[in-house]
Amino acid sequence: QVPEARRAIWTRARVQQQRPAADLASHPHLALLRELIDRLRAGGTSVCLVRTPVTERYLAEIQRYPELQLYEATLADLVAETGVRWVDSHTMNPPLQLHEFLNQDHVNAVGAARYAPWLLQQCGRAR
Repeated sequence: QVPEARRAIWTRARVQQQRPAADLASHPHLALLRELIDRLRAGGTSVCLVRTPVTERYLAEIQRYPELQLYEATLADLVAETGVRWVDSHTMNPPLQLHEFLNQDHVNAVGAARYAPWLLQQCGRAR
């Protein structure tokens, strides 16, 4: 069990590393994602974009960054434009609990055993 103070430090550091780009709408990675979606769908592959699970602490920490709202709006536009399936792992009910995470942004074997079937069910409706 990781002490709460250490978990908080790790989470802040991880969010700092992973926070969305401020210029996502014009970032080259977005163009690459669009191209990937187009190629996959042209080949007959169903595409499902997923907001992966993170701990509640991680989610609260990343909400502090204004880039998150721009990131979410940009992804919403991408989903609307391409028609791909969007799955937000934070709508899982009941939500993953802290003991189901290896760290702040990766599930452990217990979490994976519960998360994977739910995700497959959600993405089974992919377009």
